[in-house]
Amino acid sequence: MYEGMENAINKYGLCNGLQLMFSAQNECALPVWQGTEYGFAFLQKDRPNTVLKDTLPAQMAAVLCGQANRIDCCFSQGTASVQGKAMVQHRVQEQGNAELYLTLDAPDLQELGITRRSEEQLEQILREELGQAFEQITTDCCVPGFDPLRMGVWVWAARGQTDELPPLSLEVSFES
Repeated sequence: MYEGMENAINKYGLCNGLQLMFSAQNECALPVWQGTEYGFAFLQKDRPNTVLKDTLPAQMAAVLCGQANRIDCCFSQGTASVQGKAMVQHRVQEQGNAELYLTLDAPDLQELGITRRSEEQLEQILREELGQAFEQITTDCCVPGFDPLRMGVWVWAARGQTDELPPLSLEVSFES
């Protein structure tokens, strides 16, 4: 088991996240070993735990929370795969939304099934699935009083002290 976990740490550029258990009083977000791959858990005081077991949402959550720097998994119901370095940038508008920019740097997109789709089609499918995962994360975890994606620091830097986080949006880009 330990060897499998060590391989996952290296494969995904993963941090264990344990240090984050002590950085926020009411919440914690950390990778969860599932035997062959990892999931991702959001633990929030007085709320049900949210555990992402599917690999794409779990890996995206780890990247958005600063605990991984790669995405390496299947998508499109297992008919395609993606491998690549992932980076997140934050942008807070003076008035309006807070935006997260997820950039996949030179991703290797592979068709695994018999269907042959173009790279642009695979990128579009991946973009949609990442958007769905982001929607799931923000709906389940980004509720008043909790900041699992650590947007509060960016909002404070742009606007000063605020009690409420603005609506979040995600933009996915691919760089070669």
